[in-house]
Amino acid sequence: MTDGGSMKFPTLVRVFLSTTLLFLSCKSRPVESTAPPIDQSTPDRLVESLWAYKSWEDAHEAKHYASKPHPEFSAYTSEVQAQFQKNMNSAIEDSSFRKNNRVLKVNVESPTRAVVVASEKPGSWSKESEETTYLLAIGSDNKWVIRDKTMVCWHCRGTGKAEDLDQRKSDIQANRLNTHPMKICDVCQGKGWNSQYFKG
Repeated sequence: MTDGGSMKFPTLVRVFLSTTLLFLSCKSRPVESTAPPIDQSTPDRLVESLWAYKSWEDAHEAKHYASKPHPEFSAYTSEVQAQFQKNMNSAIEDSSFRKNNRVLKVNVESPTRAVVVASEKPGSWSKESEETTYLLAIGSDNKWVIRDKTMVCWHCRGTGKAEDLDQRKSDIQANRLNTHPMKICDVCQGKGWNSQYFKG
């Protein structure tokens, strides 16, 4: 009885310790399947939490796609399949392109309206530096939502005017070489900025 009991005790200790270590390792491991919450309590927290959520969503979708078998792959050579896998891995890495986004300031226009001025990278495809964006937020009772997002027009760079290429061509044909005819920007219709959600 005593020998049997003394043999069981170390075994129980080992089981307890291994179970505890497994539990702790699981707790310390990040749960990638859980999306970060969207914080709507203030305009700046709303914007920052949206960036975090979108980055998680991009990475989550890319990892999910890369981890599942795709029947259509059999229609391609091994070289093309390898390129597909490389593109998927790049998509996972590119999902972090928002890491340098930051809120520059918040212009509170009223208790229910604010403009969040932010520095954002347009997308993983962009080789340019961050662009200044203006996010209009409306809210009440500590719950804010995005109404619109605008940024400086890429074509006229905020001037509302662009070179009239047709007139410029006519001037050159008429030997008027030093003219720089301008017209209302066709992209932003002279506003100098564009909505990222609405056209016109």
